[in-house]
Amino acid sequence: MAVKENATSAQSREVYLKKYESLKNRYLSKVDELERLEAERTRCQQQDKTMSLFIRTLKTNPQALDNWDVTIWTVMVEKGVVHKDKSITFVFNNGAEIKVGAE
Repeated sequence: MAVKENATSAQSREVYLKKYESLKNRYLSKVDELERLEAERTRCQQQDKTMSLFIRTLKTNPQALDNWDVTIWTVMVEKGVVHKDKSITFVFNNGAEIKVGAE
């Protein structure tokens, strides 16, 4: 648009460059915003898949576990933090934390 306008009407180089820079900066800020929104959408889609798997796993498994189930462990537990006092804090995907061991 700016190039076509510059070709069809007389304007100083300074005015053209100022307008061009303004449009370029506006474009680059929109590209950055688009990339941020796409990353957020990807994160939300991954979180949705994780939650769907979590819900499906809970529905297909009994309320109390009789023996070890690696699938439930993987879906439910985000991480385990081992402390110097030999206790472990389990952090679940839903944000809950349980500390086990020395207190």
